[in-house]
Amino acid sequence: MTIKADDNPFQPGAGHVPEPLLGRDKETELLTLVLNRLASPRAGFRGALAKTPYSPVRIVGPRGLGKTALLGWAEKQAKKRGIRCVSCEGLKSNEEGHTMHELLANVSIVPRLLQRLKGGKVDVPGKVGAGVELDQSRPGFASVAGLALWFKPLLLLLDEVQSYEMSLLREVLLGSQRLISDGYPLGLVLAGTPGLDSHLAKAEATFITRSKHIYINTLSDAATRAALQKPFEQEKITVAPEALEAMAAQTDNYPFFIQLVGGETWNELARSGRKEVDVELVGRIEKQAREGREEIYAEAFDRIANNNLLPQARQVMEAS
Repeated sequence: MTIKADDNPFQPGAGHVPEPLLGRDKETELLTLVLNRLASPRAGFRGALAKTPYSPVRIVGPRGLGKTALLGWAEKQAKKRGIRCVSCEGLKSNEEGHTMHELLANVSIVPRLLQRLKGGKVDVPGKVGAGVELDQSRPGFASVAGLALWFKPLLLLLDEVQSYEMSLLREVLLGSQRLISDGYPLGLVLAGTPGLDSHLAKAEATFITRSKHIYINTLSDAATRAALQKPFEQEKITVAPEALEAMAAQTDNYPFFIQLVGGETWNELARSGRKEVDVELVGRIEKQAREGREEIYAEAFDRIANNNLLPQARQVMEAS
């Protein structure tokens, strides 16, 4: 078998969901409970669930640890259960991220119903999902989502929530609180950096403080090695034990760095035309892997410095 760079299973980018997703068993177990409840029977026709929906889930952790990958995993699993998924990143009132109109358009069921009635030939440019012109008048989140939930369970996946505009975040949270309290099949998963909890507190949606909390950290040594080795094994590529250790040593057990090191190793394997990974081959990619790590750490340092958090960061380092 010829190894090709185009077949590289490692993707060091935001949102890539490794197959399999290793080292996150507790996290995926909790998300599975949420999804199974959303897909469970309703008490009546298009009504509330027979059993109370699970509370929202907060996924918190520094960048590069796989928060977005967990959201992607949840989306894949939800679709297998027939649950509609809507993803949102950077909810803003301007064009820097998703606007509330865009979120409502994705949540709303109205365009889909119109397309079914008209044979898929309906075009609703310049309108939100509820058929409202894009101006200052628009329906509320709870109204649009409530109508959509009559027809199908909905999983709302909110990423980078620590940067959401407060008034819009409050509307989504309070609307979700009402719908979940009424038993409707709405799942809410929020992901963000460690500033997420303080940002949510300002939204004054008290139910979010009672939500399930996942704080993700680096992977274990065993999970790191498995995440590096499995993709090669699946393609019948042998990885020498000492080569696996050399790869793992370059990752700091960070999921992003695992994808980076694994990807560089795969590409080098493709260039060399070889079918096994040894220490000599891993040594060839050390420079690229180091530069990739340094770039990520430099970005993190800049964010800390720009937010005047260097004294606090120094205290944490000295205490650890």
